[in-house]
Amino acid sequence: MVTNIRISLIVIIMVFTIRASLHSQTENDTIYQYEIDLDEYFLYDNVAPINFIELGVSINIPQAAFKRYHPGGIGGLCLNYSRQIKAESPLFIGGSISYGVVDSYSSEVERDFGSIIEFWDGSTTSSLISFDANAKYFIGKPIWIFDLYTELSLGSNWFFTNTTFSFPNSEESDTNFEGGDMVLAYGGYLGLMAYLKNDFYLDLAFGYSSGLSSEYFVEKDKKDPILSSTIQGFERKKSTTDMIRLKIGVNFAF
Repeated sequence: MVTNIRISLIVIIMVFTIRASLHSQTENDTIYQYEIDLDEYFLYDNVAPINFIELGVSINIPQAAFKRYHPGGIGGLCLNYSRQIKAESPLFIGGSISYGVVDSYSSEVERDFGSIIEFWDGSTTSSLISFDANAKYFIGKPIWIFDLYTELSLGSNWFFTNTTFSFPNSEESDTNFEGGDMVLAYGGYLGLMAYLKNDFYLDLAFGYSSGLSSEYFVEKDKKDPILSSTIQGFERKKSTTDMIRLKIGVNFAF
């Protein structure tokens, strides 16, 4: 945990060092020189605050103890909203939600209904939903169509697992909630936004998220014969939930 905190502090220090160097201009220059062909590629319009809504994909790479139990990446989808605090300000605040699959396993299982044993299709999915409040600060003036920003986040990670049984060639199904755990998470990002066309922007971000200790299910490396449920192919783990996060998305400004 101490190592992860150090990494987070280093990232934050680097970000604000870059910001300071880019803002070493005269007072006149610091009145956000986004006026340079702004209408062509970036929206600092002097009239009303800007809103961004983003749909993207993310890759979460477990670190430290989390990596020992789940060495693979966690892919997912994310939805973000942010709003400029006032016209011409480089500061945006907002929130995001993302969903990813930690592990998933499917197999045929036996279901005992007393005097009848039936074979159903079983599927267990261990999932992660992240909720975050974000503060995004654009650093310096745009360089052509590109704008660099730093972002701080504070929120939670919710790990939960469901098992679904479905009867073959039928609409009959049944779902069991196997358990869940929600913990605090916080992090920082460096990002790059690039103008595409007609108020659309490409957004790339790289960061580190520190999550407190949580319980979650991961798929077993070696499975015994599955008998009554695919949850038997999983084992419960507990650890801190630190991750390197990579995000790519498309923003629409309005």
